[in-house]
Amino acid sequence: SLPMLYPPREPALENPTLADLARYEIPPLLLGTTTTGEYTPTWVKELPDFKKNQEALISGEEIQRLEIKDWKMERIAAQPTREIYLIAGAEAATATYRVFYFPGWEATLDSKRIQIQPTQPQGLISFDVPAGTHRLEIYFGDTRVREVTAGLALATMLVLGGAGLLGMGGWKWEVGSAKWEVGSWKLFIVHCLIVSLFIALLLVAPFLILKRGAPVMQNQFINFDVAGEMTLHGYNLQYNETNKATLTLLWQAQHALGVDYGMTIRLVDENGLQWQDDSPEEPRNWRFRPGTDQWSPDQFYYDSYVLKTINAAPPNKYQIEVIVYRKENRQAIYHQRIGEFVVSRATNESLASAMTSLDGIRLVSVYADRSEASVGSPYRLSLKWQAEQDAVKDQKVKIELVSAKGEVVYSREETITPSYPPAKWKRGDALIQSFIMRLPASLESGEYRWRLNGAYNAPRTIRVAAPARLFVEPTMTVARRDDVGESITLIGFNLTSSRGQAMIDLIWKARGEMSQSYRVFLHLREASGNVIAQSDGEPVNWTRPTTSWVKDEIVIDSRTLNAPAADYTLVAGMVDENGKRIGEVDLGAITLAP
Repeated sequence: SLPMLYPPREPALENPTLADLARYEIPPLLLGTTTTGEYTPTWVKELPDFKKNQEALISGEEIQRLEIKDWKMERIAAQPTREIYLIAGAEAATATYRVFYFPGWEATLDSKRIQIQPTQPQGLISFDVPAGTHRLEIYFGDTRVREVTAGLALATMLVLGGAGLLGMGGWKWEVGSAKWEVGSWKLFIVHCLIVSLFIALLLVAPFLILKRGAPVMQNQFINFDVAGEMTLHGYNLQYNETNKATLTLLWQAQHALGVDYGMTIRLVDENGLQWQDDSPEEPRNWRFRPGTDQWSPDQFYYDSYVLKTINAAPPNKYQIEVIVYRKENRQAIYHQRIGEFVVSRATNESLASAMTSLDGIRLVSVYADRSEASVGSPYRLSLKWQAEQDAVKDQKVKIELVSAKGEVVYSREETITPSYPPAKWKRGDALIQSFIMRLPASLESGEYRWRLNGAYNAPRTIRVAAPARLFVEPTMTVARRDDVGESITLIGFNLTSSRGQAMIDLIWKARGEMSQSYRVFLHLREASGNVIAQSDGEPVNWTRPTTSWVKDEIVIDSRTLNAPAADYTLVAGMVDENGKRIGEVDLGAITLAP
């Protein structure tokens, strides 16, 4: 079935307050259109932030729509479409009236009409005021278009009324010897033509000044530019439960995209750990959204998600991350934190069996994100704790990775759930503590186990795979020594080319182990600096991240570039995990034959 035929229904409160209503609709006094804002004037390119006025409305304060910096203002009369102020200022200024500009709004200063215009890009009313003390009146009146359409409506009503009085039997009249007759069926056609003309006028006229498809106002206005492709205007976050909420994003294309982009949402803590529950759940306000390749730049689009944390996530302020990516290759074009998702209470459960116990705290589960991994790859170990009593004392836990020989190859000690320490826990509270790490590059292949506090062997093991390593410099067509960042040296490269194609072996040497996974870029550039072809990513086709390199190891990273026959400059380098360049090397000129 079509979802738009079955709109979701919100439960109605028996005695709603003003604050309750404000959570679901934006009062028209704030913006000057309708309560849902389903139409906004064509001058509105970016939505203004109304949160200050919304909070004032909820608290019962008067809404101040007139803004003139460093001026004194006193409102002496107020109606829905007319306000009068006494204003005074020492210097000329530009005033903003927080209502959308729309034909019909006028302003007078000391009884003289002044020119008003829309602000850019929000489309609010603005006008200039000279220094001094003035009486300002702002009001909404008729325009020539409204007067003409009102006249047409009146004329149409008179014509239809007159036709009705003549009856459906038709018209008949004589002038001299000539006779005219209009039968009932012909009169019916005349009626239809007149009514059709009137309806057409009513439908077409608003589109001269209105833009269809403008959005329901959002709780948070952010107006983020997404790689020059689209704008994320804002979002609405409605909590349903302690660790669950509905998030609605408001999008607009900046031009005809022609590309189908995907969007996803993540919840992360201050360390970047993900805590969202990815099990699918349809939002109650779900609505169909066409693919971005079908978006029109003059339309707004909603995208709704159910946000929820995994079970037993500790109370915390989690960051909401929005990621936009190309569906064809999963390449991200945008990654931005837009707001907070707050979990205020811990999950409380019946006491579970203890795997091991500390002082008033029991370990009830141990999770790992995988059972096999390569050296240098990320790994997440999670411990689920539960309080045996109220307000237990704060304490620490030490985790150790132990080899089959009994050697500790990795260890780490942390306070138990530092974002929500045990002193705040209640009996039965269950909380997960996660440790994120990269497996040390120096590990040998084999099976390892986890140990807690030097005594308890957790029922989780991991089989580690170490790569074959090279420590002797290979033969190179071009040898050189170029440091890239603090831990890597480009010691040379091999280059072969054929028709429109260049095959390059970049030969890197590690000066030490690294905690970051750096990514390689290889460019063919024109004389102007334009990049004609490139190959980017982790070394050796994403199989040898720099976090897997050990001191003095040599890594051969083979890449291929395709480009039209011409002269180019070959450039190589690396970026860190945030995309910041740590080094760039000019490898010299290269000619691709036709």
